[in-house]
Amino acid sequence: FVIDRKRVHKIAEALQLMQLDIRVKWTHIGSGPGIDKLRQLCQDICRMNPNISIELPGTMPNASVKDFYSKNYVDLFINVSVTKSVPVSIMEAMSAGVPCLATDVDGVSEIVRDGINGILLPLSDDSKVISNALKRFYELTPNEKVALRKGAFKTWEQDYNADKNYESFIRSITAPINRV
Repeated sequence: FVIDRKRVHKIAEALQLMQLDIRVKWTHIGSGPGIDKLRQLCQDICRMNPNISIELPGTMPNASVKDFYSKNYVDLFINVSVTKSVPVSIMEAMSAGVPCLATDVDGVSEIVRDGINGILLPLSDDSKVISNALKRFYELTPNEKVALRKGAFKTWEQDYNADKNYESFIRSITAPINRV
């Protein structure tokens, strides 16, 4: 959602601050009360920097999000919310082997492990913090990026794969009780 606590506009501002000579495409899936203001900000950014393209396709059903990940190579998932338990959106991204850049708030550090499957950011209102983290990511070697992708998928596979977790849970509650 494009709401204040998600701070999606901070991603746009961070892209605007980047001074890299690479093409960057940001796709934000979702909508909300702040979408019109975000759309205007994104249009201004793209006008000023031809290396940046931004797509705002709006809200998508879960199946479409999974389809998006299967049909598009995604370098990095970004979540700069000021509050979040363990975001399902991060689980979805990691299930596709996408490393995550996220603010270290609430339960986010339970899933995003800096240098293992993504980058953890300190909570800050300064968009430069996000921009610097994006630069850090894009300056990684190809092998380092592959390691983050593998780490992201491994995190999902071990800890958040619903099929495995449900099966394990069912086994645990249906197992005979050992009485002494």
